[in-house]
Amino acid sequence: MSTKLPIGITYRGVRSSKSLNERVQRMVESKLVPVCDHINRCDIAIERVVRRPHDTKTGYRVRLGVTVPPSHRIVVTRVPQKGDENEQLLSTLQDAFRAAKRRLKKLSDLQRRHVKSHPEQQVNGIVRKISGSQGEIETRLGETLPFHLNAVIGSDPLSLRPGSGVSYTTTEDELGWRATSVRVIDSRSSH
Repeated sequence: MSTKLPIGITYRGVRSSKSLNERVQRMVESKLVPVCDHINRCDIAIERVVRRPHDTKTGYRVRLGVTVPPSHRIVVTRVPQKGDENEQLLSTLQDAFRAAKRRLKKLSDLQRRHVKSHPEQQVNGIVRKISGSQGEIETRLGETLPFHLNAVIGSDPLSLRPGSGVSYTTTEDELGWRATSVRVIDSRSSH
C-alpha cells in the first residue's frame, strides 16, 4: 500500500477478505491514481444481489465513488454479469474501475486544459513611473511605453502605483507609441 489515499471498502452480503482488499487497493493505485494524482478519497461498495426475487442465483453490484477537488464526485455503479460467481465479481470490479478511469481522465483533462483565459485580464506590463498626469509602463519585452492617467479604465487613476501590473492596448501618434486603455490587473507594489 504505497498510496496514502483514503480508501473505504464496504461489503454487503459479501465476506471481506484480505486478498480482495489488496486487489481493490492495487486497482485504485494502478488504474485511478496514474490518471489523476489529486484524488481526495475513493469508496468502493461490493454488494451481493439476487437477480430476481425467486431466483437463487446471485451476482455482485459494485459502486465506486471518487472524490476530486474542488468538489467533484465521480460515481460508477456496475451490476452483475453472466458467469460463475468468482469470475463475475472480478469482471464487475474491473468494469467499474475501467468506467471510473474513463470518467476521471475526462475530468482531469478538463481541469488541466480548459481553464478560461481572458487576455484583457493578463498582466502584460508593469507601471514603472508616475509623474503628474503621465506614467510609464515597462512591457514584457523590456520596452517603455508612456501613458496618460486619463487612459486608465476600471479603477481610480490616482490609486495607480509603481509596481502595479496592467494590461493595455497601444496606439501610435505623432510622438510615437503610447499605452491606451490601461487596466489595473495586479495592484501590488514592488516596494
